[in-house]
Amino acid sequence: MHERWAVTDAAAAMAAGTLVYIDIRSTAEVEQGLPAGAYHVPLFDAGPFGMVPNGNFAAEVAAVLAEVAPTRCAVACAHGVRSRQAVGLLAMAGIEVDEVPGGWDGLRDGWGGVVAPGWSHASLPVEARPAAGRDHASIRLRVAE
Repeated sequence: MHERWAVTDAAAAMAAGTLVYIDIRSTAEVEQGLPAGAYHVPLFDAGPFGMVPNGNFAAEVAAVLAEVAPTRCAVACAHGVRSRQAVGLLAMAGIEVDEVPGGWDGLRDGWGGVVAPGWSHASLPVEARPAAGRDHASIRLRVAE
């Protein structure tokens, strides 16, 4: 069973080296910044006519997990919707990950109220872009090898 992490708990676990964070937002969204130390593996990304699924998503996440095992891994998006989808999709592929429902901007209820704060509003460490080797292009290349 996967766990749901608050962004502050995820940041503390990352700092302790016990959690790896995979940001599954699109490349355009990640250009706003991402959690310091996060990997970037988009669930969906820009295509010629809008957002398209990343057909190698499970393989790319598996490649990250192979590098960091046995460290726990959590996926997160902007508001928690895609991370929930990703947990289910990965479970169908036999890959267990946790999730950070607050993601980047925070999980909101139907009225716009914050249910779980997001990383960007919690004064947590942020990077302008994924570090070399943690960026999507590098991960995609490792899967292609």
